[in-house]
Amino acid sequence: MEKKILILVVSIVFALAVMLGLICLISKEQEGEQPVSRTDAAGDENSAEQSDEQEVQLQIDIDLRDYYSTNIGSSTQMYHIDEDGTLWGCGSNQYGQLGIGSTDYEFHQEMERIAEDVIHVDYSERGFAVFITGDHKLYGMGNAGSGALLEHADITVDSLKNGEHYTINSPRLLFENVVYANCGQNDVVCLLEDGSVWTWGTVWWYNFQFYAVPEPKKILENAVFITGGWYNHAALTGDGSVYTWGYNYAGNCGIADQNYISMPVKAATHAVMVWTGKTEFNTEITDITEFDYFEHDSMDVEDTIILKEDGTYWACGATIGEEKILQDYFETYQITRICTSSFVQIPDEKYFNEMRELAVSEKGDYQIRVVQRGNRRLRVSAESKSGSFKTAGILQETIEEMKPEDIEIIWTEGENLMTAEVRIAKRDKSIFDYKTNFMQGGAGDWEKCGGYDQ
Repeated sequence: MEKKILILVVSIVFALAVMLGLICLISKEQEGEQPVSRTDAAGDENSAEQSDEQEVQLQIDIDLRDYYSTNIGSSTQMYHIDEDGTLWGCGSNQYGQLGIGSTDYEFHQEMERIAEDVIHVDYSERGFAVFITGDHKLYGMGNAGSGALLEHADITVDSLKNGEHYTINSPRLLFENVVYANCGQNDVVCLLEDGSVWTWGTVWWYNFQFYAVPEPKKILENAVFITGGWYNHAALTGDGSVYTWGYNYAGNCGIADQNYISMPVKAATHAVMVWTGKTEFNTEITDITEFDYFEHDSMDVEDTIILKEDGTYWACGATIGEEKILQDYFETYQITRICTSSFVQIPDEKYFNEMRELAVSEKGDYQIRVVQRGNRRLRVSAESKSGSFKTAGILQETIEEMKPEDIEIIWTEGENLMTAEVRIAKRDKSIFDYKTNFMQGGAGDWEKCGGYDQ
């Protein structure tokens, strides 16, 4: 009898111990504490990596209204949305990009009324523009030769080269349910209400080869922001990932050893914002004549810039990194570029926009101006002071910060033309010469005429 009682007591104690253990386990789980397994206690690396990824995974939420473009432009084109939502435009109209129902070769210095109830506008230096209305409809006008305006499904080299024969001179409905949109060089990318990214037009083309998307195509999901630019596009997804595509010659997509990228490729993580081509969504300038050619040239920024969650800025592309020997776009000869496909830390997103004037020289009605952008690219303009013409070009990429005393401008006057020579003295004692000829009504291309040691 005593033996049976002893067995019963032991059984009850065991049962109570089991119940108490279960209660403690449930209590710990409810308090957010996870039981330690054998692999956890041993420091399993895979489990640790998975835990880290879960801890740092971002959830990006962007109010697109903070990034609407309502006042943008350059020395050739300008668009403005007033307080009433009316879209105005001025500048060139050879492709009908002012949307006034006609094309012409006059420079429209006064603003032309284009549309009502507009919330966002963007444009390409190729001569077309798009805008979004309050009901989230996307319209476009201008150069349609690249397929960017969904007018000509048969995209050819001729339509790409001769856009004046393929124009839309009044706003045309392109897409609906659009919350954001940007122009590339020859294409359009838009973000829909459901977070999907769509594109159409010519993503890239060189040497009679091109990749075109003649009809709208969904290329990404779960996006919260998109960018446009002369060289490449980028999209930011809700988890902080950055996807890029387009021209990648300088590694500006953050991908190595590919000149052209047709579809989005994941290039970075832990980002909260991304820029390509331009870092300013609006300008304070209200008169198109006030635009400086160098300061407002989106074609000059061949980089992708990201802002990370820790507040640091990183960039990849041209004029950062190291000198590399690359094939030119047509792969016919080699050129030297300063570039990188790896993201390099930079001070801020304005790094590529800062500009320092190094030299200005005048001769009669002609003027030469040399500047260096924050990205260390030397640029030069040749113009007439009377305003009859203005040309610009890139002289050289350098990793040096140049000074005014490093630049010399020499004029040579001939019988029927004027020649301007820009001489650059670098720290390694090498000299580089570039020349252009001024003729009646304009200036020729800048030609490199020598590089030698002092």
